[in-house]
Amino acid sequence: MGKRFLAVFPQWEALDKRHVGLVQHDDPKRAVVAKFAFDHVFSKEATTQEIFDKVAAEHVWSSMDGKNATVFAYGVTSSGKTFTMRGKRNSPGVIPLAIEGVFSAIQQTPDREFLLRVSYLEIYNEVINDLLDPARTNLKLREDKNHGVYVENIKASFIACFLSLHDIRQSNLNLIDLAGSESSKAETTGLRRREGAFINKSLLTLGTIISKLSEGKATHVPYRDSKLTRFLQGSLSGNGRIAMVCTVTPGSINAEETHNTLKFASRAKRVELKPETLHVLDDKSLIKKYQQEIIELRNQLESLMQGSATPPPPGAKSEPEESKVESSPKEDGGTWEQDRAELEGRIARLKRIILHSSRVSGIDE
Repeated sequence: MGKRFLAVFPQWEALDKRHVGLVQHDDPKRAVVAKFAFDHVFSKEATTQEIFDKVAAEHVWSSMDGKNATVFAYGVTSSGKTFTMRGKRNSPGVIPLAIEGVFSAIQQTPDREFLLRVSYLEIYNEVINDLLDPARTNLKLREDKNHGVYVENIKASFIACFLSLHDIRQSNLNLIDLAGSESSKAETTGLRRREGAFINKSLLTLGTIISKLSEGKATHVPYRDSKLTRFLQGSLSGNGRIAMVCTVTPGSINAEETHNTLKFASRAKRVELKPETLHVLDDKSLIKKYQQEIIELRNQLESLMQGSATPPPPGAKSEPEESKVESSPKEDGGTWEQDRAELEGRIARLKRIILHSSRVSGIDE
């Protein structure tokens, strides 16, 4: 009878709250043959709240103070990226917790005023699509000295509108769930292969940029090689704050991918960042921005009025004047009149700010 051998492969394990190591299990001393150090190492029992508090909370506060901030989730498929970022109803992830953090910062800073807008987009096959308005597809990236790199014609929904002309700051908070980092190895054909190639291009470019920035001697950083890195140039170039949550799986079948993820995270940790508070100094550009916001608010108001004035179907009996009510209740308990009043109030406030700014700065509208 032939002899049988049991092969015991080394496994990646959390050694403590800051280190991950490759442990040789067939060694009585459990020798660690490779080791990485990070700011935090979380076990599978860690909650999304714990991860947010230690990794992303400070970045949310920084963004409210005028510094660009970005939080990534990076790793192989099924390693926990999306759960970390989105969570579930009884365990919200980084994105919903960050939104709560934004409003918490506003409530705890009563001496300042804020204007908040939110966009939601995907980059699929190097094409930018608007997830708030599915009709807006294949959007273009643009750049100017006041906005930096931005997505043209992206829908930006107003969350709150409180403005002041004193010490105006502007920043972006990017919350990103990246595609699986193993996609380039999938043996697929046709559309799936094309999708994998584009995903690989984005992640490869991101990895190249992180590698160059970590060396500190790069003369050329290829931000333009992918839509993802071009869009995030303002944050990746060192002027903002970045947090990267790298997710891994303990199974030996993913040992190589886990090693690649840990190497990527280790390089990212060496990138030197110098976050800067972004002050808006150009009053003329600011007024132009407010005027565009007024146009968007008026469009919302027009859509609201058209929706509330839908004509009755043919043959329907009209109600007598005395039976009509001023406004009908909505499902959320409010009324169309309240929404109209809120939009009109925002428009009036922006107009007052533009008028005041023009007088103070001597700008001719």
